[in-house]
Amino acid sequence: MIRPSRLRAGSRVAIVAPAGPVPRDAFAAGAAILGARYALVHDERIFARTGFLAGDDDARAAELRTALADPTIEALFCARGGYGLMRILDRLDAAAFRSEERRVGK
Repeated sequence: MIRPSRLRAGSRVAIVAPAGPVPRDAFAAGAAILGARYALVHDERIFARTGFLAGDDDARAAELRTALADPTIEALFCARGGYGLMRILDRLDAAAFRSEERRVGK
């Protein structure tokens, strides 16, 4: 089991939308709470809508890969869950989720 480091005040946290679209008002409410403690990072792309998804499969997969590859990001939160994530799993590198090298402070 990989135990992540504890988040500290000011930790950079990425918010991604690999499944459904994020309503701006709901995002703002959650961001106000999380943003009071952490430095939130997100792309306007999370508000995109393609049918019932937050953009096309390629865009959602790219967003998740980018967040995972950024060594300054200490945690990653999915703004929404849902079937859309299953549609992009084959486009992701499982090793990126468990990489010790990308961890901040290591």
